[in-house]
Amino acid sequence: MRYQVVLRSLKQSPDNTSAWSLLGNARVAHKQYAKAIQCFGRVLATAPNSAEVVNNLGAMHQLRGESKRATECFYRALALKPSEA
Repeated sequence: MRYQVVLRSLKQSPDNTSAWSLLGNARVAHKQYAKAIQCFGRVLATAPNSAEVVNNLGAMHQLRGESKRATECFYRALALKPSEA
């Protein structure tokens, strides 16, 4: 049901970064990692400094065994939002 709402929202507003991020997370839950990467890429095209999305993208690359790309994303996410420790 929520999936359909997100798809409808994207049909009406294809640049809705929140909807793309939600769709990416839904695709992660369904183990559609390549499609999730595409969704997160759409978000980053509009909001390139989103540490959360860059981190999510890194997690997708890690799940796909793409450790070099994953590491690059994780370092980039840290640079965008350093730890508050």
